[in-house]
Amino acid sequence: MSIFDKYPRLFDKEFVEEYDLSTCWTALDRLNSYSDEDVAVAIIRHHGNYSAIARSLGRSRTSVANYIAHETLLRDLRDEIVQGIVDDIEEAYMMDALTGDTGARRFFLQ
Repeated sequence: MSIFDKYPRLFDKEFVEEYDLSTCWTALDRLNSYSDEDVAVAIIRHHGNYSAIARSLGRSRTSVANYIAHETLLRDLRDEIVQGIVDDIEEAYMMDALTGDTGARRFFLQ
């Protein structure tokens, strides 16, 4: 099961963009529980950046990181997003190396 199975609306880019994190449950009830959907939207919107996620939810970075680490579906979502970013960067460097960029070639050889 993935977070998208649990919350299919996360597939909808418009839903994620329009989701109001400033008035969501997690932001309004800062002393208590998190909503997995709130956190998932924040992860997607902020590309897995813990500090940005925390700011958007009005929580501390440590609290958000700990919550995500203990919630398998959220941890998997963040890992997938971050790994996708790494893959995109590697692909860009590879294309640069293939087109003759000596710095990119050196990067790959190291």
